[in-house]
Amino acid sequence: MKLLTLDPCADGLRPHACLRHIPEWPDNGPRQTALRREMEASGLCQPIQITEKHEIVDPDSRERWRAARSLQLPGIPVAIVPQEQVSTAYLNALVQRRHLTKSAIAYLAFPQLQNALDEARDRRFKMLEKANDSRSELSSLPKNIEELAEAIGINRHFIFDAKKVHALFAKDPAFKAQMEPRLLAEPIGGEHEQNRPIGLGAVIAGFEGKKLEDQPRPDRQLDLFVGAHLRSLSSRLCQIQNLPLFRKGIGTFLDSVQDDEQIERLQEIGEAIAAEARARLKKLSARSQSDEANYNRD
Repeated sequence: MKLLTLDPCADGLRPHACLRHIPEWPDNGPRQTALRREMEASGLCQPIQITEKHEIVDPDSRERWRAARSLQLPGIPVAIVPQEQVSTAYLNALVQRRHLTKSAIAYLAFPQLQNALDEARDRRFKMLEKANDSRSELSSLPKNIEELAEAIGINRHFIFDAKKVHALFAKDPAFKAQMEPRLLAEPIGGEHEQNRPIGLGAVIAGFEGKKLEDQPRPDRQLDLFVGAHLRSLSSRLCQIQNLPLFRKGIGTFLDSVQDDEQIERLQEIGEAIAAEARARLKKLSARSQSDEANYNRD
């Protein structure tokens, strides 16, 4: 990696497009203030990663560059990242942002995953062509999206949810403006609900909830009522570990029900839940396979 010294204010440095989703630290916030104080005392020790076109490729480099501009430093060290390693450098830097949730990392990583996988494939081919004996480095290169996701500490379900959230945001910019800041929020400023970051699943559920607003009010109230009770019931049932004892408890409960119609109604409800659960599992399995096939095709 080639090292240079550049003027942070006059050498055309600018953030790479891959950073557009990552919020900048506030100018007078604690992180940026502490960074400026450190740079005033010790200078910029770690080089800023840029492309040959002077595009800054990782979020921490962008913050150091902004601090250097604010301090009007005459020159800062920069490291030139080869164009074929830009997405990989971005993902590696993203993983170091420990304050981000896995949902936030998956959301920010998703647009660059395929590029990073292509870069790993190209490096593998070049190493094989040169008959490079560095087998450990060769084996560490990811071969598919699952391995790449695992390397940055998330599983493929986060990736599929991130893909869906990006699609929802593209479809509804207003919803994106409302939810993206909450998805990328840092848990700073207290434990109040509004300060807690939300997950990808909550974003998807929020979009589904918007659909209820278009329903007639009685239907909407019924959906909310039934949904709330089912969520409470599901939460309690999923905590049951001893199924034989649970079946015995059901039998004791049904012994106390003397009305045949009530027992038949309970049977209908149980069968409806079981049928819907089987259909949902089948649908989720098919969607997972379809998402994986579409992702690999893209």
